[in-house]
Amino acid sequence: MNDLPIESIPPNVQYLLRSLDGQRFPSESSNTTLDNFTFTDQPFTRTIDKSFKIRCSHPTFGLTLTNDELFNRAYVQAIHRNSTIAKGFSTLKAANNKIRGAYITSINHHPVFTVEEAQSLLALARDSSDRDLHISFAPERAPTAAQLRKALVEHDLYHPDHPDDDHTPVFRLEDIRHIAALRHPEYDFSPEALASEHVHLHINAISSHTITPEEHALGTLTRRKLKTLSTWDEWHAAEHKQLDQMASLVMFGTPCPPPPGAIILRPHWQYQIRRNGQRRARNCCDGSRRSAPALHAIAATYSSCVEQPVQRLFYALAARLGYRTYGGDAQDAFAHSPGPKIPTYVYIDDAYADWYFARFGTHLDRRLVLPVLRALQGHPESGRLWEEHINKILSSDELQFRHTTLDHTIYSTVYKGQKVLMLRQVDDFSIACDDESIAIEIYDIIGRKLQLPGEDKPPFKYLGLQTDYNGLDIEQTSTHIAISCSTYISRFLTTHGWDTPGAHESDTEHDATPLPPDAVDKMYDEPPGPPEGSPEHQALQDSQKFPYRTVLGELLYAYVTARPDIGYHITTLSKFASSPSALHYHYLKCIAKYLRRTIHWKLYFKKPLVDDTLPTVAIPSYNVASDLPVFPQIDPDQLTAFVDAAYANDKRNRRSTTGYAFTLAGATIAYRSKTQSTTATSSTEAEFPAAVTTAKAAKYFRSILLDLGFPQHMPTPIYEDNMSAIKMINARIPTERSRHVDIQHFAIQDWKDAGDIVLCHIPGSINPSDDLTKPLGWVLHQRHARRLMGHHDLVLPSSSSVLSCNSKSKDLKSGEGVSTTTDDVQTILVHQHS
Repeated sequence: MNDLPIESIPPNVQYLLRSLDGQRFPSESSNTTLDNFTFTDQPFTRTIDKSFKIRCSHPTFGLTLTNDELFNRAYVQAIHRNSTIAKGFSTLKAANNKIRGAYITSINHHPVFTVEEAQSLLALARDSSDRDLHISFAPERAPTAAQLRKALVEHDLYHPDHPDDDHTPVFRLEDIRHIAALRHPEYDFSPEALASEHVHLHINAISSHTITPEEHALGTLTRRKLKTLSTWDEWHAAEHKQLDQMASLVMFGTPCPPPPGAIILRPHWQYQIRRNGQRRARNCCDGSRRSAPALHAIAATYSSCVEQPVQRLFYALAARLGYRTYGGDAQDAFAHSPGPKIPTYVYIDDAYADWYFARFGTHLDRRLVLPVLRALQGHPESGRLWEEHINKILSSDELQFRHTTLDHTIYSTVYKGQKVLMLRQVDDFSIACDDESIAIEIYDIIGRKLQLPGEDKPPFKYLGLQTDYNGLDIEQTSTHIAISCSTYISRFLTTHGWDTPGAHESDTEHDATPLPPDAVDKMYDEPPGPPEGSPEHQALQDSQKFPYRTVLGELLYAYVTARPDIGYHITTLSKFASSPSALHYHYLKCIAKYLRRTIHWKLYFKKPLVDDTLPTVAIPSYNVASDLPVFPQIDPDQLTAFVDAAYANDKRNRRSTTGYAFTLAGATIAYRSKTQSTTATSSTEAEFPAAVTTAKAAKYFRSILLDLGFPQHMPTPIYEDNMSAIKMINARIPTERSRHVDIQHFAIQDWKDAGDIVLCHIPGSINPSDDLTKPLGWVLHQRHARRLMGHHDLVLPSSSSVLSCNSKSKDLKSGEGVSTTTDDVQTILVHQHS
């Protein structure tokens, strides 16, 4: 997804990329004169030059300035009433319409770029005897949060000025927000507008079997729309239930007149239908940067959300320890956190006024405001307040949980002499331990510490042996722990009417592939479709009977949670989201039908011993040709990586594709399919940065495992099918093809020497990461995909042992414990095949 959309490529480059029967177009025969061109030293198409008479003593003459995150240029965030700038226009509204959000390009004919430069020049003008002020504005608005996110998604950037596109490849909650932005770029999916703990609930609840047709037709659920439905009484009762709960927790103080200069936020309601059919209304506030800029200027906000690879790592460790996982839910978590440190108020809305009258029999004066006494969802500080509060509880002397350095959602402790792991997704908990009574005790302690005075019972619900968590389906059996997104896929297919095959369609996994092997060439050769927003695009969408971005986002969610087998296919189709053609629509639907045929596929993490107290469920297997090379014997307790690169298979700019996967406990815990950020000139050069990207992720996971008490005593093997790349890294053998490789990539040689990683050879025909770099035929696809997903029995090497959970064991860098020798590396390399 890191390629420019076709409409964003400069015209001269578009011309150079065109071809006619494989040849460049002939040069234009018409003459071109200089009169056809306009040159400018500014990146803006037009500017507004405005002169003002200085009439106030405000430091910036009434301008509130800030830096745009994308271009790092100063722009006008707000204009003060009765200021010099405001009086330069007929009304304050006219000033806002003209220059609010505009960039400042010069002040008194001096160029301006940053806020600091603007403030300095305005100070000089204030101290000058000249009472005239000249400012040039560029009315091209700074991008909104939604526009900025959309730009980042199109270019696959995690930060607009991040120079390295191959940073640690893990999926974060922010990535899931980007997926939602793909579906509906017109909406704001920022943490302030959509609370973190509900993101997964919103995505998972694409469709509910209990939703009524009239509710389904509404799209976005709002109070005004819901009041017209026959189910309004249920929604109204849900509002009152929410406000009753808030009243019992003393969320709001006594209504009062607005204090001068107070920060007052607008209330906001989220309406949801749970899987069991319950209508739920949640009261929060609009604490977005747009609505409360003053609050954001002084508030500190942060909230950890579990990353998908870390979530899979948790269940892999639980399986290898022979543990079971038990769920818990902190109810009204934010409301049990301390209140914001910055005094904040909310307006009284219709829902609160209705509830207040029903409870107290008094009509409220709507000019009053409500003091916020506890952490309110939507407030910029609420996530941080809950994080601090729950971490203080978990790290107390009674529990002594410690999170890892690089991820604050996975914890470990020794409780009553037993190793215990915990995963926390905001207020949803999962504990992995050997005895259910330990999980119950820990959850009871958390509940008691959360309980407020006046509550008759702890605000914590014990959910028992897990069958689902954070949108995933969890299967715990005597021999394995399996995770999948089958329920999500089923709801997704039902929503679009694709849950049953057509008369001539197969519905078995045999010969199923996401896309045919020749799909890539056809995708890139296909002329782009009509651009989004055009009548032609709408007509195409109507003919296909589904919106491209909506289905794309829904499939991306399945990919990042538990379906690595559609990685290359869905990320490639995302490159055409701005102007898809009928062929791209067809391929998108092909992936959906493939998921229907393989809906039962899961990631299987194997246990070392049989647990007879749990049901026995067979692990599916697949046939492997007898004439293939022998697959390396992988230690299920050792972090292991596979990496591959498909050379120049992005036909837009001939960039290569990196695909890697990490396995633990017999199945993948992390995987990625991504177009490389630079163009490689050989297959070896393409494999080298792919190995570097994988090594970065290996160091990340090794750090987390070390903090959890599971140090990796041996270098993490990275299986690669290119011998030249292996020699360049393992033996530091330079070649002519590596002389121009960016120096940053050679850090991998130091990581190898430090004992963090070692590259091992694997024949390409059995390299499972090959499935993440290109579409394959069904034989190769199922061989590689099912190997990564753990659809096989473990074949243990002779040196394998059950995962150690000794918190006192040392890592290589500590100088204690097991050390790595040349013989150790030779043991790892013994399975190499020529």
